[in-house]
Amino acid sequence: MGIKNLYKLIEENVPDSISEHKIGHYKNKIVVLDASMIIYQFVIAIRSTGSDLKNNEGKMTTHIIGVINKALMMLKNGLTPVFVFDGKPPESKYETLKGRKDKKDKILKNLAINEYENELDRIKDFKRSFTISKDNIEEVKEILTLFGIPMYEGESEADPYCAVISKLKNVYGVASEDMDLLTFGSPILLRNLSGTKLVKEINLNKVLKGLSLSYKQFVDLCILLGCDYSATIPKVGKKRALDMIKKYKTIEEMLNNETGLKIPEKFNYKIAREIFMYDYKIKSLKLTLKKPSYNKIKDIMINKYNISTTKVNDYIKKIKFAYGDSKEGGYFNKFVKNNC
Repeated sequence: MGIKNLYKLIEENVPDSISEHKIGHYKNKIVVLDASMIIYQFVIAIRSTGSDLKNNEGKMTTHIIGVINKALMMLKNGLTPVFVFDGKPPESKYETLKGRKDKKDKILKNLAINEYENELDRIKDFKRSFTISKDNIEEVKEILTLFGIPMYEGESEADPYCAVISKLKNVYGVASEDMDLLTFGSPILLRNLSGTKLVKEINLNKVLKGLSLSYKQFVDLCILLGCDYSATIPKVGKKRALDMIKKYKTIEEMLNNETGLKIPEKFNYKIAREIFMYDYKIKSLKLTLKKPSYNKIKDIMINKYNISTTKVNDYIKKIKFAYGDSKEGGYFNKFVKNNC
């Protein structure tokens, strides 16, 4: 879910913290991505057609094609992607996850019965029914390894580790549509990262300065707006949440002094704050590209995922071009030599 209405709040109150750039602005930059987010985005986009991409055995390959396309788009434009995978979610999110699972179970039953009045309603449920499996994740990791693209899997969800990695030297920022990357402390958040749209860049320091909030106060604001780790207080929208944090500085002071609030039983703001501000550690991560395994890439794409030879050859050509391994290529020729 991210943080409810956070982008609107920032856009309305601190527009100078948001800038727009073409993809070329980020050439030679290292950018972190939430792998699950990329998979979901592409699968849902393809499911708008009413079906998945599949191999000859009927096994879905949409997630593979999606990650490949995203990686190649970034490499082509001179960006180094770093894919971060989810670990175990915190216990405080179990209620949220259970709610999502219950909704998906109902959707899956509706799809099985298939008594929709029109195809658009079926496609809507079909898009909402997708859940990433362990096999999906392992298949994506296999492809990224063959591409030589750096990856990381933390002990918790991907978002906090994306934020931690984004603070490392030489890393520019995180590419994600989830606004909670800012809540986890990512200095730079990139939205709409594609080869065709303008990228919206949000600068956390400018947000904090423009709102006249400390980082801790900003986290409390995000909790009031609505996050995955706590219930929200009824009738507290983005304007009232901002006004109260500016007035009281902390949620504790707000609860002690603001009258008329109906606090829900599961308003676990302390747990949510701890999750957002926890000192997450990166054990070991190399932020450099490795030499792709072209023959293995070709073998797996053709024999495992049944992608056409013509399409695979096109992928290989693009990979070689991006890595400077072709006569015409050279986007990464100097970069790889200096960093590998």
